[in-house]
Amino acid sequence: MHWWTSYLPSSPESLTRLEWWFWFLAGLFIIFSVLLGFAARSVSQHKAYILQNELDTKTKQLKAIADEAKQKAIETEAKVKPRRLSEAQKQIIMHNLKEFKGAKIVVREFLSDKDTVDYGQDFVSSLKAAGWDVREGPILVFGNSPVGIELIINDQNNPPPGAYALLGLLKQNAY
Repeated sequence: MHWWTSYLPSSPESLTRLEWWFWFLAGLFIIFSVLLGFAARSVSQHKAYILQNELDTKTKQLKAIADEAKQKAIETEAKVKPRRLSEAQKQIIMHNLKEFKGAKIVVREFLSDKDTVDYGQDFVSSLKAAGWDVREGPILVFGNSPVGIELIINDQNNPPPGAYALLGLLKQNAY
């Protein structure tokens, strides 16, 4: 006889006891399995919640970066946007300088930069509409084009009519 045979049922009463223990342990196994399943589900839901919060935080950070980049792009575009005179600015030039009808001026634009040509043409059309005698001529520049407007008065002691009026208008209206 072996030691394990002593645990085998030897009577109907011991068989019933063995069945009871079997069903009891099987029930405990099922209960623990269900509890373990709930615990695993809870842990995975918690991980998903944490990951969703991290994702939301990253999304907000990326949206803030994108908004900042968009704002910088708008600011940069405004800086590099071709300069043109608005209709209101053209009207101001025509209205304020028409009393100097016949004044002579030369407008030069840089051929290497289309924006300066267009901006110069806006001045040419406005000054011609004010009755000024406008000559124009392109300038070829190698390298970077100069920035801004330059008004040259050849004889400071004897400026042409309207020269200082034009200078004052350019300064006053920040052209």
